[in-house]
Amino acid sequence: MTRIFRTLVILNLGLYLLWFHFPYVDPFLFDETSVELWALSGIDAKFDFPTWYGYLWVLYWILVAVGLFQFYRWSRDALIIGYVLGFLLAPIYGTVLESPASTALGDLNTLLDGIVLGMAYFSPLADKFGKVRSSNSGTGSPKTAA
Repeated sequence: MTRIFRTLVILNLGLYLLWFHFPYVDPFLFDETSVELWALSGIDAKFDFPTWYGYLWVLYWILVAVGLFQFYRWSRDALIIGYVLGFLLAPIYGTVLESPASTALGDLNTLLDGIVLGMAYFSPLADKFGKVRSSNSGTGSPKTAA
């Protein structure tokens, strides 16, 4: 089950990175009118978000994926927090327009996030997230929590 979980985490991160960069692919797959419409995304946004803001989210999701892959306890909560922040910030992003292919990737990514969360909290893997990690791992002496 560990292998399946880690494979899903890697697949999920790969799909997220593909989805994030999909606007650069859209012009090669769709007609000019559609691409021009998608360029209008962000109309009525409450703030003018700089380009680095999107890359900050990419960094966040990469860190979450690394944490999940390594079974760090904080990573499960970080995945949920990322979604909660996304929901809370959605009203200030303005209108969001994206291609059908991009929407499909985003939907698949969300579905995989749900599967990963379910496995992380409600499967035998949940116990792996609760273990205290030893700084001298492999020596046989467990690190005790104070």
